Amino acid sequence: MAHAHRTPKSTRASSERPPPKEWMVRGSLIEMRRRCGKASCHCREGDPHTSPALSYSHKGETHILTLPAEEVREVKTALKRYQQARRGLEKQAIHGIEDLKRRLQQKKEAARRARS
Repeated sequence: MAHAHRTPKSTRASSERPPPKEWMVRGSLIEMRRRCGKASCHCREGDPHTSPALSYSHKGETHILTLPAEEVREVKTALKRYQQARRGLEKQAIHGIEDLKRRLQQKKEAARRARS
């Protein structure tokens, strides 16, 4: 049981790979601002420390994922991909509603003609 705390090799290898070009994330890119609490730090009296983060909700709870600076660009791109996909789904849904309305209207008219 000496290896209970080790990450399996396959998991380590997959986490080291760059994300696929088509990955997307949902949420908002925010800037975390906080004071570290060290008596000698500039943040005690001046500006707090800042770091980029992704804020997202999951199962009704808000989560914040602090990001290293080198991830910000890819996260921004992934957020844009999500918004584009969401807009595309919204357009498809509106077209679906319009199609359903048209088909229901045609059935209604056909039923009227059949009664006449």
